[in-house]
Amino acid sequence: MDTNKFFNLIQKLNEFIKQDPQAFKEYLLKNQDSLDDFKFVAKIIDEITSNNV
Repeated sequence: MDTNKFFNLIQKLNEFIKQDPQAFKEYLLKNQDSLDDFKFVAKIIDEITSNNV
């Protein structure tokens, strides 16, 4: 996956969470495998934003 596509997906996810955070939370609670994946992505995002890379 190229960088632009990944960036666009992150933007789409951000908009979805802003519009309906409860739906996103329910999705993660129902899909444990996805929750683990999102924890990994969240860790990366946290590292990037914490270090201002």
